[in-house]
Amino acid sequence: MNNKIKTLMLRSGIRTTDYGSGEFFAEDDISLDQFEKFAELIVKDCAGVYEAIDNGNLVEGTDDYITAICRRYGVEE
Repeated sequence: MNNKIKTLMLRSGIRTTDYGSGEFFAEDDISLDQFEKFAELIVKDCAGVYEAIDNGNLVEGTDDYITAICRRYGVEE
């Protein structure tokens, strides 16, 4: 699993275990709140990619992409 995904899982409250295989597994059943938080963190991270591309340069349309991504998934910017 990508370390970025693991980090987002941990930030959402999902506990993970590495059984020595290098793969991470959720320790418990995942609550709906944890799953929703995890999904929200992924959407915000993806929107952040556009923000990084813009890097304060006001690239035309970048803000529109960020808004569109967040609105599509019902996430506050």
